[in-house]
Amino acid sequence: GAVCAVRTFLLLGDQNAGKSTMLHSFCRDGDPSFMQLSSLLPVLSSSFLNTRLVPTSALGPGADLDQWVSAVRDEMPFMDTDVARGLVMLTLENFVFFCNEFGISEYGADPASQEEGMDAMRVGPAGFHEDVRFVALQFVELGGDHLDRLLR
Repeated sequence: GAVCAVRTFLLLGDQNAGKSTMLHSFCRDGDPSFMQLSSLLPVLSSSFLNTRLVPTSALGPGADLDQWVSAVRDEMPFMDTDVARGLVMLTLENFVFFCNEFGISEYGADPASQEEGMDAMRVGPAGFHEDVRFVALQFVELGGDHLDRLLR
């Protein structure tokens, strides 16, 4: 059967650096730029979930969280994210093509699988096992404000 390999990446950066915007871009099929992105990287499935951690004491009574600017969105148009996860699923062929096209090396090889005695004859493109047909890219984001609070 077809197997899906997962590669996980941690995104860190300053506030308003565009981490959440990048992750959200894989899901914005109504955005005119989505067509340009999907022509470079044909996505089979994607999801984006972000969370802003705000203590209820900071909201005050009757706070309207749907306002353009509120305790959960303090600087438009940026999304205030403390923790987020983006998941993008691609075919292995499209993933390998994208990596080759943009000069991304070491994109599939998993040294641990080599050490565990994976049969060299069963290694497919980019070091993935021959049964792999799909690649899921999982991005975990820790927002800049959240990192600052964690370090205090």
